[in-house]
Amino acid sequence: MELEVKKDIQAKEEIDADCVADGKIDVKGETKPIKKFGELGIGDVYADTPKIDITEVVDKQIIVYSYKELDSHITKGTFVIIEIRLAGEETTKTFATGSKVLIKQLKAVQAKASFPFCATVKRQVSKNNLEYLTFE
Repeated sequence: MELEVKKDIQAKEEIDADCVADGKIDVKGETKPIKKFGELGIGDVYADTPKIDITEVVDKQIIVYSYKELDSHITKGTFVIIEIRLAGEETTKTFATGSKVLIKQLKAVQAKASFPFCATVKRQVSKNNLEYLTFE
């Protein structure tokens, strides 16, 4: 039986585990098999695409080609990796964001099968005086 990975922090605290070099892990005194990330066949999402910080695209025109939504291991919820090209540049790049507004907008675009699309990422302030990012 392989170790099931639990997402919540409390479960992580309950597991007293040390990795063993031979592909096994000790969990509360019991040795169980464990796979290395490379054996899972997942790889790096957009591995060959240069990564940039989202601040490099705010207030700039971009072409959005695709996105991949992933579970966040830092906060509850998801984040996206967005593949874009800045206007006037030839190479595509990626950036990551957990912006709920951008994620909702990307899903709406996907529902209309409208990739790629042209947009500008803008910072906005809500009625509650909270800053958020949106496509315009």
